[in-house]
Amino acid sequence: PENHIPNSKIFELWEEIVREYMTRLSSVRLSQVIWIAGSWNTMLKEETMNAWIAMFLASYPKFNEADLSSCLWGFARLGYSLPTDVRRAIEQRVEEILPCSAGHVGLVTIIFWSAVELNLAFSDSVTALLEAHCHKNHHEYDARYLGLAIQALLRMNKPISLQTLGLVEARLITSLNSGEDMVHVARLLQIMKASEYSPSDSVLDLYEHAAKLALTVESNDVANASGYRWGRIDALTNLVNFRCTLEDETFDAFQNYAAKYMDHLAVSDFCNIIYIISVVGRELPADVYASWERRFPHIVRKAPMEFMLRVVRNVANLRLSLSQESFGEWDRIFTQNMNELDAAEAFHAWSHSKKLKHKHSLDAFFAWSRTVTPQVLSQVSTRIALEVLIDLDAHGFPVGSFLREMFVRSIWIRQHELPKTLRDFFSNT
Repeated sequence: PENHIPNSKIFELWEEIVREYMTRLSSVRLSQVIWIAGSWNTMLKEETMNAWIAMFLASYPKFNEADLSSCLWGFARLGYSLPTDVRRAIEQRVEEILPCSAGHVGLVTIIFWSAVELNLAFSDSVTALLEAHCHKNHHEYDARYLGLAIQALLRMNKPISLQTLGLVEARLITSLNSGEDMVHVARLLQIMKASEYSPSDSVLDLYEHAAKLALTVESNDVANASGYRWGRIDALTNLVNFRCTLEDETFDAFQNYAAKYMDHLAVSDFCNIIYIISVVGRELPADVYASWERRFPHIVRKAPMEFMLRVVRNVANLRLSLSQESFGEWDRIFTQNMNELDAAEAFHAWSHSKKLKHKHSLDAFFAWSRTVTPQVLSQVSTRIALEVLIDLDAHGFPVGSFLREMFVRSIWIRQHELPKTLRDFFSNT
């Protein structure tokens, strides 16, 4: 079973046997070596990998969709960096098998999605073959597989043809009418937004109706013990990216769902609650926001920084509040990750904290600010950067020379943009 991980001694014995028999393995068995290692999330020894690569390069012309998908999925799980010759061989084989691939949409999707995870740069001719495969086998591509396949192309920075976007819209309508899982259907709308392709109002109306039902009606897909299903709020987020309003019934369903499952929400659903109300200009009931705010410290510990920066910005702009405990946890995470942020993100985060009537750790922020170069700082709004430096100055930090070094040219050029208080501060400094 996938969730039963053998102890290291058993895995070492298995790997030893694999190496011994490597030269006699068929393409199916060869691909399963990597698939099994990926399933168990156990790295193979260097000598095993060297033997595997030698056999792969000798036998890859025999690999079919199933073999390639097993290999790439396993490699993606393990995070291996593939040698150049293996990358070329994989691309060559994909280019050979895709035109004559009859269906196998799940396997083809896994190949391309795993390739993205492995940073494989497929050529335009290969990605064009995937689009052709989607059209040829459109009756087998449901919302899940079509969405993943086209998103893989977007993540490879490949442009999507207008014909393929039309196919995505047609699949979206079919999937909405047939009641497919909104998590997968939402991905199709996300693709349209990323490609600047606007569906008609009637399609968006159909989507909103389905999104509302997903928030209110129990369905048969996998849920956790509470009944919460991941991605229902995310699906609504994709809708408000196209239109900045929600029907009253839809908003009621959204806030009731959020209130019911607040303690179980996944990070993205939790963060998107505030994003949705910021876009549609509506308020959450006080008790719902209070339960959201109580969960905030637990979410901030595991959410990606880009999620939390956006959430805190929206909370600040909506003039909502964070408790001292919530902001303290955010400040701890922010300070730990400050060196990974660009200057604009860090200075804007400070600005938002002021709106929340809190401040980030002064010592940590000042120490970080001393490492910022003029080139990096040029990304930051002069007004916001000066406001931060005024705060530091007011708390006794020696920012005078720092100000002169970083801002004299910017201020001289743009002094007419600055309010009088900032002009006076600079003159005094």
